[in-house]
Amino acid sequence: MDSSNLTIVSAFLTNINNNRNPEIYIEYGKNLLNLKIPKVIFIEEIIYNTYLKNEEYNFTKFVFFKKEQMYYYPFLDKIDHTNIETSNKNKDTIEYMMVQCYKTEWVKMAIDMNFFNTNQFIWVDFGIYHIFQNNKQLFDVCMYSLKDRNFNKIRIACGCLSSHYLNNKTNIYPSIIWCFLGGIFGGNCNVLLKFADLMRNKCMYLINNYKILPWEVNIWYLIYFDCPDIFDYYIGDHDFSMILKY
Repeated sequence: MDSSNLTIVSAFLTNINNNRNPEIYIEYGKNLLNLKIPKVIFIEEIIYNTYLKNEEYNFTKFVFFKKEQMYYYPFLDKIDHTNIETSNKNKDTIEYMMVQCYKTEWVKMAIDMNFFNTNQFIWVDFGIYHIFQNNKQLFDVCMYSLKDRNFNKIRIACGCLSSHYLNNKTNIYPSIIWCFLGGIFGGNCNVLLKFADLMRNKCMYLINNYKILPWEVNIWYLIYFDCPDIFDYYIGDHDFSMILKY
């Protein structure tokens, strides 16, 4: 492996919704694990022992993690999830929302550990290859091209629809706001640590004051209005633009 200033961060927890087949997502995740780029993967110990223990994944640190370790998990019973607008209630459970909202915290944890002594970190959803399964080789090439890029702000794709969201603050609940895409985001240590702290504060504020925890992208949308200068967004969609324009 050539030297890299980039660490990939991802996570995979099970039993957070009722329609995710772990075997399928493990197969998607193996594509990510096979990249010869430093990686920190937060995963349940039982999943690791069942599917990954007997295989070798170089440049990868597995960190065992339970959903109960999430800082807002003790507030699970306080959150009202009844009014969420979704076409897939089996998937969009409150525990699923908790996992989505924890991405920034896992990145923070990976930065604190910094197993590979890098300054740039990028979150990549563990099952991201389901979007790019028809051309995973191109996605791999794009990932390798990121190893020497440096961003001092949150680099993230904006808008499945358009960037008009950035000028139109609307109700962040109960429906999803596709301003930012949640599958890939990154930057340097300093800005990502700030992002994680802002996310933690906003999550706890919403739980304590409104008894809600919506999609992570909705909360990132609110953070943008508070701190627009920390974002470096580009127009993208749930296709190759998400990685090609990063």
